[in-house]
Order: sequence, then C-alpha cells, then structure tokens
Amino acid sequence: MSLGLSITNQLLLFTFDGYPSMGNFVFFGGFTWGVPIYFITRYIESKGKISQEKQARKQAQLQTLRYQLNPHFMFNSLNTISAYIHSNPNLADEVLHELADILRYSLDTGEANSVSLQQEIAIIDKYLKIEKARFGDRLTVNLDIPADLLNAQVPPLILQPIVENSVKHNAQQTQLTITIKVEKIAKHKDDIIRISISDNGSGFSEEVLVKGYGKGVGMKNLQQRMQQLAHGKVSLTNVSSDMTSTSNTGATVMVEMAL
Repeated sequence: MSLGLSITNQLLLFTFDGYPSMGNFVFFGGFTWGVPIYFITRYIESKGKISQEKQARKQAQLQTLRYQLNPHFMFNSLNTISAYIHSNPNLADEVLHELADILRYSLDTGEANSVSLQQEIAIIDKYLKIEKARFGDRLTVNLDIPADLLNAQVPPLILQPIVENSVKHNAQQTQLTITIKVEKIAKHKDDIIRISISDNGSGFSEEVLVKGYGKGVGMKNLQQRMQQLAHGKVSLTNVSSDMTSTSNTGATVMVEMAL
C-alpha cells in the first residue's frame, strides 16, 4: 500500500504543478489501509479453508457410512444360497445373481451423492427377492409411489437398511406385510420427499423409539447419513402406542429430505 501511494504521489507531482506532496503520509496511509486489508483477507481465506475442510470431512463420513454394509444381510443371503444349492439350484443361482447385483450397485454408486428413487426401488426389489426365497409367501410387499416421483434424487442405499431391519426383526411373523409409500410435501418453504416404510410386525421398543435406533448398525448408520442432508430427518413410530400389548402393533420408519 505504501509503495502504491508513493508511486501515485510521484505521478501527481509530475502531472500537476503545485500539487502538494503527501510526504510521510504516504507511509502512514499505506500502513493504515494495508494492515486491516491484510487481516481481512487472511480471515476470508481462513473461513474458506475451514468450509472446504468441513465439506471434505462431511463427504468422507458419508463415504464411510455408505460402505458399512450390514453383515446380517450377507450371512442370510449366503445361507439361503447354501440351503438351496442342492435342493433347488435354480433358486440358489437366482439369489446369487440378485446378491451380486446389489453388491455391484453398492460399488457403482460409491462416488455418487444421489441416485433416482427408481434405482433405489429396483435394488429393494432385488433384496426382497432374496428374502422371499427364505420366507416364501409369508412376505408381502406393497408399493405406493407416484410415477412423477420416481426420478426424485435420493442417497444411494438409503432404503435397504430400513427394509432389512423390518424383515430381520419380524422373521417369525406368520405373515409379514411391508408397505413403502412415497409422497411430496411442502415444508420449510421447500419441497420435501417423504418415504414411509411400514410393517405389521411387533413394533419398536420404547428404548428404540427414544434413541432412533437399536443395537444394530443399519438404523444408526441411517440416522447419521440423514443428518448430513438438507432437511434430513428420520422418525420412528408404532401403529399402536400400547407397548404392553402382546399383539402385533406394527412399525413405521419415515424418512424426509429436500427434493
């Protein structure tokens, strides 16, 4: 700043007759303006670096959470293949292909922040085909998804842990029905996509309802992933609030995020 003012002062002296020299004010003026400009610039740069580092940490956390596949799913799928490999080799081969497709999808979307809801539903369908090989007609799935929302963007593998949790914790059901419903709502002055996955099983315990997840990895992983999204939210409810009842109550996991 002082150098710039000094050059400016000399140019003005050379150009205009009678122009009074700034003298020592060249140095003091440069110091007065230079110091605050320097610190303001450094502050802006530091804020930018902090923002970049925060975003990098956020992306790293999302990558880590996405790669935490629930081992129960893998073990159950391999057990199903093993159980049918001699008695029903065609079914075992079909399950093996579905499992390979799911793992391939997981790898292919590893760097993607979002995929279409249609892609997610296709993977859920493959997962449920594996489970139906185990449960047969005892497992029924209903879909209530408007066609205009199939292209909505959602995080990859965001639904599979919810469906898996429902199947795993209601494996003894005589008849398990899972319903997936998708709708668009207006909230926070933005369009929100709401995905509800309900079942007619035993419902959540009071502890799980309070914490938002149980002892497993899947639902806790889901909660952490949704916290990284705009308007991301996961809520757990039971069809009946009477947790002392021995009859099945059913449970619903509702996921919300900005469109």
